Amino acid sequence: MGWTLVRVELLSARPIQCYKCWGYGHVRFSCTSEVNRSCSCFNCGKEGHSLKDCSRLPYCVICVAEGRKGDHRLGSVNSQNLLNQSTVELRAGLCIIAEPVRIPNSSRWFSSGDGRSAIRWDPEFLQTSCVLAGRGRHFVAVKFGDVSVFSCYISPSLPSGAYLEFLEELTDAIRDSSGSLILGGDYNAKSVLWNSPSTDTRGDYVERWVAANDLSLVNVGNLPTCVSKLTTREDMETMSDHEYITFTVGFPVARRVANGPDRRCNLSKIDREAFALSLDWACFDEVPENLALSPEELAQWIDHTMEEACSSSASRIGRRKPRKAAYWWDDSIAELRAACVRARRLWKRAKRRRGLLVPSGNLVELENNYRLRKKELRRAINKAKNMAWRDLIRTVDNDPWNLPYRLVLNRLRQSFPSFTEMIEPDVLDRLLGRLFFRGTGMDGPACWQGWLWNDEWAINYAEVSALMKRRNVNNAAPGPDGFRATL
Repeated sequence: MGWTLVRVELLSARPIQCYKCWGYGHVRFSCTSEVNRSCSCFNCGKEGHSLKDCSRLPYCVICVAEGRKGDHRLGSVNSQNLLNQSTVELRAGLCIIAEPVRIPNSSRWFSSGDGRSAIRWDPEFLQTSCVLAGRGRHFVAVKFGDVSVFSCYISPSLPSGAYLEFLEELTDAIRDSSGSLILGGDYNAKSVLWNSPSTDTRGDYVERWVAANDLSLVNVGNLPTCVSKLTTREDMETMSDHEYITFTVGFPVARRVANGPDRRCNLSKIDREAFALSLDWACFDEVPENLALSPEELAQWIDHTMEEACSSSASRIGRRKPRKAAYWWDDSIAELRAACVRARRLWKRAKRRRGLLVPSGNLVELENNYRLRKKELRRAINKAKNMAWRDLIRTVDNDPWNLPYRLVLNRLRQSFPSFTEMIEPDVLDRLLGRLFFRGTGMDGPACWQGWLWNDEWAINYAEVSALMKRRNVNNAAPGPDGFRATL
């Protein structure tokens, strides 16, 4: 595709879902559940109406049955969409995710065996490559530099025996790792060590496991997901029942030239004539000898002149500047998220002071206001993504060789290397030698000085017309030059 050798793979099949109980892994014919949701609404879980006629707030009955919050629609991806934008704003190179809605088929995502925990990395912000270090049924581990990061999630309905097996499997993976370790995730355990009201059986297991593996516990504080050495981002809406936790792992920052561009010039492809012309023009405009400049000012003038000359004669290479927002993000969505954050703060503040200070009626009103703001934000995100998709479709119809072509090629380069990158250098040299013959009379002169044009080499319109008629191909797509034939 696009003169690139690609490998075609079938897309992974969608998970089997039962339309009787809405569970995964089986169909209606083999369902053994006593719950029948076949007549329920997919949005709110109530009976008596369908999804298209539903006007209620989203409510996931599957998450409620498993002991989680259900203030979202079954299979909703809005929290994951908002995560992409939050990653750009926070300039986060690595994200530890528990219970992802879906795991894209991308080299930037790593998931556990059951798909309930994942790690997402962004090469625009992480200064080193990230590779898979290990994977278990309930955890996944990646490694970048000398740091190993683990993401774990354990369902609250898992028996104690299976919970101990998970800790043993995680212990083996930790001992096989080298360097520094960062373990994150949702263990669904309560302990007074992280300021829970009491310690349950799982909390006792985790306490003993942490001590046996000589790990340092950083979760302290009396608020959910509130830690001292980490930062809980209560100022950002997540569209989920959890809040973001951010922390920084220090790495030496590459030295940059003061007041200079982040990307350097590709000197191997510099246009020497354009470089010399730029220097001549700068010296003609302002001659340093005629100006009363101090040594510092003269050095700055030389740096500025050389930078302009290199920029006009050579392309830039190196790491590009990170993007500032997701492709569907705009100011209206930012305002909706800010309004959603304000509504959530008012509701949580009222919950802490409910009783004499805040009547129960006002508390319900604040909660409904927060849910309404979340619904507006969700709709705005879906609308923006749909509009971006329609714009891309129009771009395909108008100019298929521009943005759509570059998007497809970037995806292909990430998934599969090109043909020339896989063959041996001597084989590649032999193929190029057979395609482009060397030492023939058609080669251009080694030195163009003294070369003169011969009118016999000119091509007239009659020759081009005859070639087009002879080489015309019926029902063939035009190439990048717009011709259906090869000239």
